[in-house]
Amino acid sequence: MVKLSLISIIFNIQDSFLESFLIASYRVKILSIIVLVFGLLQLIFFAIGLIFLGIIGSVIFLTFSHIITLIIYTIILNKFNIKLKIKKPILIFSIFFISLLCTLILETIILKEVYLSILTELNLLTFQV
Repeated sequence: MVKLSLISIIFNIQDSFLESFLIASYRVKILSIIVLVFGLLQLIFFAIGLIFLGIIGSVIFLTFSHIITLIIYTIILNKFNIKLKIKKPILIFSIFFISLLCTLILETIILKEVYLSILTELNLLTFQV
């Protein structure tokens, strides 16, 4: 749950970073419409995920809505001829997701066995998650 929330926050930060490019290019009227539409989109995605899949589904749907808004912001910025140096954010995202994948693999393969062995040695299997 925490990892999903972290991913959603990362994409939300990237969205606000791209909003600042629109503000710097004096496109404030367009930005207000875009923020309103994307806010409604994120609210709808969150509500659908919450209603049908619970809290974890809502975070997953919210992450998807942030990814969609990130892609659309990139398209809008390219439409207004605002140049982006996209290599650095892609590198940062890829390093983040590779490290997250490595921690997930380590957690499922190694650390879960260590955790269970400690619980069995201390006779605390009732606290098993």
